[in-house]
Amino acid sequence: MTWKLADLADAVNSKFGADQRNLLVPVLQSITDRRGFASFHHQQARKLITPHLVDKDNADRLKLEVGVSADNGASYRIAKQQACAHIVASLQSVHCLADTLAHVIYFSLGLNLSSHKAHKERDISLPWMEKVLGKLPDLGEISHAVVQLKDHEDFRYLDDVVNRSKHRSVVRAGVTQHLDESAQTPWTLELQSFERESTAIPHPSRPVDPFFTEEFSRQTRLTFEICQLLSTTAQ
Repeated sequence: MTWKLADLADAVNSKFGADQRNLLVPVLQSITDRRGFASFHHQQARKLITPHLVDKDNADRLKLEVGVSADNGASYRIAKQQACAHIVASLQSVHCLADTLAHVIYFSLGLNLSSHKAHKERDISLPWMEKVLGKLPDLGEISHAVVQLKDHEDFRYLDDVVNRSKHRSVVRAGVTQHLDESAQTPWTLELQSFERESTAIPHPSRPVDPFFTEEFSRQTRLTFEICQLLSTTAQ
């Protein structure tokens, strides 16, 4: 991709001036940072678990899981705890992208300089931005992309996982062993089942992959699409 986030900063500088660009640049950097953090934590989780399970048959993996293995079970339990921490961190970083993107839109359109300025900075979120975009002319493509990003089953699941973990109890990620010979993979990192109290939506246990990689890719695609549209709008 030849287009980059810096192109948007340059377009905003041309339209609104250096002060507005200086507000936007750290937000764009946060998009890059959060994507990097999410990828790093996701990769580290698998790196911690794989050495303990690679080249083991079903019986040995099951013994390790229940703690009767001749191997060092303590190090495996620590690895699982650390992997869970990485998964929680990776999902939180992906979840942060939406509100960071809302600030990208906010500053790129100069809304802080207009009658649509937020009463409080903490009000700036993707749902708030969707409402504001609906009041503005000629921004239908951006508004449509925002709706695509937030009105998706996986986005809502991610929102439930992160908010449940943040406000009530951590949705843990553990190792599930697949002992059936027909299983596509011998083991997976899996998020535990939970119910989001505020919505009463039951969520069954779910493998971290392909959920993480698919939602991460989907948000990345729509984020860059929105930023490109903003760059065109600012020109």
